Amino acid sequence: MKSIIDTLNEIRQLYSSRGFRVENLHGDNEFNREEIKRSQLPALFHIYGKYEHVGLIERSNRAVKNKARAMAHAAPYKLIPTLMVRGLIVEAVKWINAFSSMSGISKTMSPATIVQGLLKPNMRYKRIVFGSHAMVYTGTINKLDAGSVPAIALNSSNEHGGHYFMSL
Repeated sequence: MKSIIDTLNEIRQLYSSRGFRVENLHGDNEFNREEIKRSQLPALFHIYGKYEHVGLIERSNRAVKNKARAMAHAAPYKLIPTLMVRGLIVEAVKWINAFSSMSGISKTMSPATIVQGLLKPNMRYKRIVFGSHAMVYTGTINKLDAGSVPAIALNSSNEHGGHYFMSL
């Protein structure tokens, strides 16, 4: 419960920092709790039943799944652990939001620019593709121990070429 409330407050703070006001929230039965509803006042909560479909959310989920499938298809793995799936989803959402959509609010500004104030992706920086093998530098203390470990690239950590890795 606390995790849901904290996450919703974090998201509302993000939107309000860019001048937006959250007036409506849509959710399933998991959000049908008085504590959650009170924490988000004066916004209205729209709760949907177990088998009700919300078209906008369903299409958004489908777009993320399709992007994630395309990215995972390029990776040479038969099974992907949970940590890699999380990194894959974060990277898929980042790239979906990085470019404007012809059916979106703006034809020239991306959702990431509108909501987070991020600039268009700078393609001058080299990026490591999800699932790539890498040797990650761990530092040295002037001993003969290894200064790097084998790892798999998950998702970018910033706009300047930083990445998260899963150590092997």
